[in-house]
Amino acid sequence: MNKPEDIEELNCIEGYIVKNKNNEIRKVSSSGGVFFQIAQKVLEMDGYVCGCIYDDEFMPKHIVSNEIEICKKMMGSKYVKSDLNDCIVKIKQIVEKGKIVLFSGVPCQVAAVKKCVKSDKLITLAVVCHGSIERKIWKKYLAEEERMSESSIIKVSMRDKTKGCLNYGLKFQFKNGTEHITFRKNDGYFLKCFTDGLFERNRCLSCEYKGQNIMSDLLIGDAWGMEKVCPEFTDSLGCSAVLVLTEKGKKIFNEVEKYFLIRNVDSQEIIRNNPRIILPAPRNTFQKSFEKKLEKSNANIHFWTEKYAKPTILNRIKWKVLGGEN
Repeated sequence: MNKPEDIEELNCIEGYIVKNKNNEIRKVSSSGGVFFQIAQKVLEMDGYVCGCIYDDEFMPKHIVSNEIEICKKMMGSKYVKSDLNDCIVKIKQIVEKGKIVLFSGVPCQVAAVKKCVKSDKLITLAVVCHGSIERKIWKKYLAEEERMSESSIIKVSMRDKTKGCLNYGLKFQFKNGTEHITFRKNDGYFLKCFTDGLFERNRCLSCEYKGQNIMSDLLIGDAWGMEKVCPEFTDSLGCSAVLVLTEKGKKIFNEVEKYFLIRNVDSQEIIRNNPRIILPAPRNTFQKSFEKKLEKSNANIHFWTEKYAKPTILNRIKWKVLGGEN
């Protein structure tokens, strides 16, 4: 596994901090609105895009499409393990016909696609990954939200920017016209448990698709720490960090750069401020204890996320000494 001093092993052609000139696009993007412009460009080239959307039950899945409205649904972080379904088969069929396909996903998914699809027609866009939430946990959380609101969910946003990009919110909108939003720095216990690594899957804790093992043409993610590097450039709607890893990536980014305000930044500065590029998230001391609580059939995820997101000192000691028993 890479160590921090090995960051030079991720070979980057160029590094940028960017933000879309269209603020409406940035508002509905996780960061600076990069994915949408590249996807739109590929469609203009008579190509296809494979990305992650929510299905009718708000479970993430990858699909292949050449429709701009579907690509809009691919915008925004999902944070839950997505299902690739038959996407790889479809991508192979499309590139064999000589058409371009843009694949967007986390680095392990990019690796899976590139292992099966050997074609210059495939463009890969990896998203910096913190790890993913188990589907069964997310499904249970959705059910709890619907039960509390006495209505079915009609829309979900994992990165609502009502309070800005740094204090983003998890927002649910319901059929009865109500909404429920919690913010990461306030009462966003689910988001806090995610960023603290409590939802981390074991395979994500030992992820090998970091650093030089990232196989994509472009790598995008949050521009963490860049307010110190270029304070005059960053703002509350968010910026994206873009690392160009191949000549193919450079070519497609050059095609869309007119849509962005751009600052050239040392790629190593970007990596230092976003360690998930080269290292998996460290195991949270209380992750196993948390996991045991949620595995119980009658577990209330809202209750346990709040308890673990702001535990008392006494409970911290108990969980550490007794292995998760209260």
